[in-house]
Amino acid sequence: VGVLILVGVFVGVQHLRDSRYASATNDDPIAHLRLYFCGSLSSFSLWTKEYFLRADQPTWGVYSAAGLFQLLGVKERDLGLYRDFMELGGGERTNIYTIFRGLIADFTAVGSVIILTVCGFISGRSYQRVREGHICYLPLLTCFYATTICGIPTSLFNYNTLTTSII
Repeated sequence: VGVLILVGVFVGVQHLRDSRYASATNDDPIAHLRLYFCGSLSSFSLWTKEYFLRADQPTWGVYSAAGLFQLLGVKERDLGLYRDFMELGGGERTNIYTIFRGLIADFTAVGSVIILTVCGFISGRSYQRVREGHICYLPLLTCFYATTICGIPTSLFNYNTLTTSII
C-alpha cells in the first residue's frame, strides 16, 4: 500500500511540476517514474566509465561537504550540485544521484573505498561502545545512521541545516 501511495504521489507531483513541459512534449509521467527510480544507477555506471577516462584531479570534499565549504568561504556552493547529465541507451537523460559519485570525485575511487572503510570501522566501534552504555559515542552512530538511511542520493553534509541537526 505504501509503494502504491508513493507512486501516486510521485506521479501527481510530477504532473503538477511538469504539466506545461509534459503537454508540449507528450511525456508520460510513468516514463519519468521509471527513469527517476531506475536511471540513476545506469547513469552512474556511464559516469564512472567516463570519469576514469578523464582522470580528473580530486576535489577534496567539494561534492561531499559543499555546505561546509560554502560556510567556511572555501568555495561557493552551486545550485544543482551535479549539473552534468548522462544519456542512457533510449536517448533519455538523467542525473546521477548517489553519495558515491561525490566521494569518488572528491577522493578518487581508491580514496573513497579507504574513507568508507574507515567510516565503517568507526561506526562499528561506536555501535559497540553505545551498546556498552557509553553515550558519548551516540553522535557518531547517529551520523552513520542518518547518512546510511537518508544519504543515498547525495551526502547529507552538502546541507548546513542537516549537518547541524545531525551533529
